Amino acid sequence: MEAMRLGFSPFNAELGYEKAFPLAAELGTDLEVAYDLHEVLPLPGPKDLRATGEALGVGFTLHLPFVELNPASLIPSVRKLSQERLLRALEFGEALGARVGVLHTGQVPLRHPLALALAREALEETLSLLAVSPFPVALENLALEEGDLLRARGA
Repeated sequence: MEAMRLGFSPFNAELGYEKAFPLAAELGTDLEVAYDLHEVLPLPGPKDLRATGEALGVGFTLHLPFVELNPASLIPSVRKLSQERLLRALEFGEALGARVGVLHTGQVPLRHPLALALAREALEETLSLLAVSPFPVALENLALEEGDLLRARGA
């Protein structure tokens, strides 16, 4: 089993790749690549990032799409678009050589028991697509509240 490495998100620190790579190499950490930014900005592609990472000994994690994405959407067309974006992100992450992907579960604005039950089913549908991911996917909740889609056992 590969040892766990720490990493950081350069864009949260407002660092571009030109500054983030040398810092990660110096610190011996991985970089978290924000897929959303690669969808909207002219940033290096996954193969170029991977080549730079290999040259400097820097690995990657991939923050899967988050902006305007809802993998648990009650609306089938929204959920389908979210699933398509996730699958494209997995391809990006595979080309990048990502060690892990980070996924937010989505949100349910309707706090009705039926809506929450349907959202959990929708999320299960989306997660089943990720079962064949080329790298592990970690689920990240934004908050731990009673209505969250993912909860601790017994909660």
